[in-house]
Amino acid sequence: MERSVYLKRFVRRTSTLTYGWFETTGPQPIDTPPNFSSFDDIQLGDLFLHRTDQKVVCWIREYSPSGAVWKMILPGDNGTHNEDFSCRILALHSDGNPTWVLPKTVKRYKRLTRAKLADETA
Repeated sequence: MERSVYLKRFVRRTSTLTYGWFETTGPQPIDTPPNFSSFDDIQLGDLFLHRTDQKVVCWIREYSPSGAVWKMILPGDNGTHNEDFSCRILALHSDGNPTWVLPKTVKRYKRLTRAKLADETA
């Protein structure tokens, strides 16, 4: 029997968006987020992140005809769950937290990462 997990909902507010996420860390990847059935604070559009030493896996809470579901989402995917997010792309900020950014910001992040890698190898 799957047990329910209590997790803190982190919230980020920008000038135009407010979104939340939950996260766990463990040595092994997981296939789905834990059971949130007793958790009242979860909202459509919330993210769930599971971190291992090797990677971060993300899911987004979306509506389906059978009720709210967790759908896997990758950094670089558009936020199709809400029109406010549809022109934004999911990215992981340098602090590891999820952020919804405009496409031009993703390009800037990639440029900065390449420059940092070049400096480290020089």
